[in-house]
Amino acid sequence: MNEEMRKMFNAILEEMERMEGRIDRKIDRKFEAVDRRFEKLENEIEALHHEVNACKLEGETVSLLLRHMDQLDRRIDQQEKRILKLEQKNGKTLNLV
Repeated sequence: MNEEMRKMFNAILEEMERMEGRIDRKIDRKFEAVDRRFEKLENEIEALHHEVNACKLEGETVSLLLRHMDQLDRRIDQQEKRILKLEQKNGKTLNLV
């Protein structure tokens, strides 16, 4: 190969290296943007999971409170029945207040 061909070949290789570097940087920027987007989505998903779990816990708490209220209502009913029986047995009205 003569000198001129060698210089042109080297110039082409150098330009290819520069182009490869530019392409690599561009690809890296795109991947970084995609990574940021995925991280944002993962954070949003995690926040939604926390919200869902909080709602489940809230629902379970409300269910427990309702069950406890039902138990208290049954106990009140039982006590009222006992009072009625005592009133009927004794023939007078008891004052609960």
